[in-house]
Order: sequence, then C-alpha cells, then structure tokens
Amino acid sequence: MKKNYFIIIVALLALGSCKKFLTEDPRSIQTPENAYNTPEDWQKTLNAAYGAMQRLFVGKYTITLGEFGTDEVEPYDLGWAAYSELKMYTFNAGHPFFQDHYRVCYEGVKRSNAVIDMPSGVVDAGTRDLMIAQAKFLRAVYYFDLVKMYGGVPLWVKSSIDGEIMKPRATADEVYQLIVQDMKDAEAVLPPTWSNAADKGRATTYAASAFLARIYLQWGKPAEALPYCNKLNGKFHLYNNLKDIFDPKNKNAEYENIFEVQFRHSGSWGLEGSIQHSYWGHAVWAVPPISVAGADSVQPIMYTTAMLPMISVKLLSSSLPITVLLNRLLPITNSGILNSEM
Repeated sequence: MKKNYFIIIVALLALGSCKKFLTEDPRSIQTPENAYNTPEDWQKTLNAAYGAMQRLFVGKYTITLGEFGTDEVEPYDLGWAAYSELKMYTFNAGHPFFQDHYRVCYEGVKRSNAVIDMPSGVVDAGTRDLMIAQAKFLRAVYYFDLVKMYGGVPLWVKSSIDGEIMKPRATADEVYQLIVQDMKDAEAVLPPTWSNAADKGRATTYAASAFLARIYLQWGKPAEALPYCNKLNGKFHLYNNLKDIFDPKNKNAEYENIFEVQFRHSGSWGLEGSIQHSYWGHAVWAVPPISVAGADSVQPIMYTTAMLPMISVKLLSSSLPITVLLNRLLPITNSGILNSEM
C-alpha cells in the first residue's frame, strides 16, 4: 500500500512540474512579446511597412493589373497566359498575379497595424504620434490599392487577428471610409517636410492631401476632392524637362515629386533598386509589338507617348515608370539607373 502511495505522489509531482517544463522561453525566434524592446525595434517595423510598397508599386503589378487591357500599354509576350489573360479579359480569380498582389497588400496592412497598435511609453509621445501617423498613411495606401482592384475586401485594423481569420468582405464604401479616416488622421499629424535628410522620403502632410484628392476622385466624390487639390496649389511644379524627374540628384526634391517609393541601387539587377524600367521596351511600333530587348515586356502605345515629349528612345525604354506616365503621384526614383549619357 505504501508503495502505491509513493507512486501516486511521484506522478502528481511530475504532473505539477509538467507545465513549467513545457513553458518555452524562445531565444532564437521573434514573437510579439520579445520582438519590440527598443525604439529602434519599432522604427524597423515602420520601415518594413514602407518596404512593402516596393513590391506593390514597382514589380509587374502596377503595369499588368493596372494597365493591361486598357488602350494605354501593349504587352509583348501574349504567348504567356498570365499576360494574354489580362490583356484579353479571360482571367479568373485564380490568376497568380491577383494572388500575389492581394498577399503583398495585406502584408503591408499587417506591418502597418503593428505600428498603429504600438503601446504608449515605448517611445516618447511625439515620436509615437508621428510613427502611427505614417503607419496610418501606409495602411490607407494598401487598402486603396485593394479597393481599386477588388471592391470590398476584409478589413483588418488590429495587429492581432485572433478569431478573425475568416473575416467577411466589407463593402467598398466601408473600405473607402477607413481609408479616408486613416489619411485624414495622417494629414493632421505629419509634417509638410522632414528636416533631417535621413528622413526624406517619409510620408508628409502634402502626400496625405494628394492621396485624399486621388481617393475621393476614385470614390466618385469630386467635390470632396477639390479642397485637397487646392491645398497643393503652388506647392509643387512640373519640371521643364521630363527626364529631370528621373535624375538621381532630384530624389526626394519635393519639387514635382509629392511622394516617392524609396530604393537604393546596389549595381546588381534585382537585388536592390527599382526594376520597373526593365519591363519597358523600346518604342518600336508594330502589330504585334516587337521586343528589342530581352527583359522588356510592355510598351506604351503611340497615343500615350504622343502626350509626352519624345525625349529619347533610350529614356522611354530604360526608365519610364508607369506611375509617372499615368499618375504623376507616385514617381519612382531609382538612384544609379540614369547616367550622363541621358
């Protein structure tokens, strides 16, 4: 009998220590509890939220999803189903570009939400307000790209999605309401410019105003867009020479460029720096279009190019981002791409 009591006591002790034994103290992986210990950690998270814009606006998505199927650009390789389906409107929801675009947008939303939910006390109050304002600006940009592409989408506005994995789609109006509120919150806090050179390229109040004008126009509310256009009146100007907007020395000059996606150029294709230029082919007009460079995959059609000064075939083929051509809101500066020959 005593032996049985001893076995029971040992078993109870083992069970009692089991919970402590299985409680892990992760040392080699980041979790929400150990990832953010210093102000620098939070700044890295904000930088990552900015970083998602590189994939969103500079890869193929801006051109293929935004312009294929319009009368403004013409893809070369219609033998590739991914291109021809978009050009001919024969795609379905399983198209890989949509899946990738959707995922990239929500990755940006997730990173932005982490900063927006930053607890008080981890950085000084003024810095925290500025960081949250930038994150709201970025979240609005990502949701704006989503609502333009898909209409209503699920709205995740917290860094934790526990219990919300299968969230239903919000209506398009609900998405726009969130976007506008985020952008207004950002506009009220962000500075008109950043005095520290290292901060150049961050969102500004003018960038938020410009996006609000664009958002309201896309939403079909021109009267609401007009006041934000007027806020920019006289603040920015067009370069006399179009190629000046691509010159590395004008990066973040805030003359014509209201907001730019930031890159560095390492000298190695695809490692750092915008690769947008590699998708543009030489201005060789033919039916079907003729590609004269291996990486080129799309060209502006003749009437699109006719709206611009014919600077040079080289400029059109190597450094003309679609966002400048058709938007003039998100010009992309790629330091090191242009050279003195241009």
